[in-house]
Amino acid sequence: MNEQAKLSLERARTAAGAGAVDEARAAYANAAVVDPEDPSLWSEQGIFLLDVARDPEAAIVAFRQSLAIRRTYADHYNLGNALLAVGRMEAALEEYDASIECKQDYAEAWTNRGIVLFNLTRHEQSRDSFERALEVNPRLANAWRCLRILLEELDENEAAVEASRHFAEIVENDGEAWLKYAAGAGKLLDEQVVRHEVEGPEERILAAVERALDLPLAPESRRWALVERIRRLQRLAHGRQSMARALNVPGLEVLRTVQRYREAAEQAAREVPDDPWLAEQLEDARELAGVRSE
Repeated sequence: MNEQAKLSLERARTAAGAGAVDEARAAYANAAVVDPEDPSLWSEQGIFLLDVARDPEAAIVAFRQSLAIRRTYADHYNLGNALLAVGRMEAALEEYDASIECKQDYAEAWTNRGIVLFNLTRHEQSRDSFERALEVNPRLANAWRCLRILLEELDENEAAVEASRHFAEIVENDGEAWLKYAAGAGKLLDEQVVRHEVEGPEERILAAVERALDLPLAPESRRWALVERIRRLQRLAHGRQSMARALNVPGLEVLRTVQRYREAAEQAAREVPDDPWLAEQLEDARELAGVRSE
């Protein structure tokens, strides 16, 4: 890279960092003009045009210029992203395939290939791409998220819930992700015979909801989580109490669950005092706790 190009590149980066998009765009263009045979200048310009200037058509031109000088897995991937942004699915697929040809273990390219195939309704090929991405990188959150969307589309709900759980565990501080998992798992469980094991599926759903409640949530999401926690605890408390009575065994776990139910109902009533359903559950929880304390 010649000195004039370096100076233009520095001006471009400084302007981009300051939010001066037009100035940065002109400086990137000038850098490529004064040293047109350096692929890194075209590549960086393309990333700026795609991610900052939000001009995918111009980014496509820049990435093609870079690739004409030197093929790299990164620029085939970047070009695929720009083509995907303008809806040119078949062309984007070609670029993701080229990226993978250059680098077989590029999980991000496998994931975006799967996104394109999903949009082309080539679902089995899409699934294969997401699974290949996860073979390479089992902790690639976006691949789990995309796989979950695909599995929901295919009505493979149990597998979709499992994918949702993996996604939540990876992005661990995203309360909405934990609620998405809890909602899917809860829907599956509600279609089955209710079980009340201490380490059973109801408890796992409850744990996800409680994890979400410890994290920042939108107001409506928090309200849903408060309701869902009470609903799950109510089922557990009444179910475990019935089992204990049938077996004529008091059960310390019953007492603990009833206490959890009452505390959750009291918290929800404090946070959402105008909800009549929550008020009813609070009355039920207190009555159940009173029965257990006699």
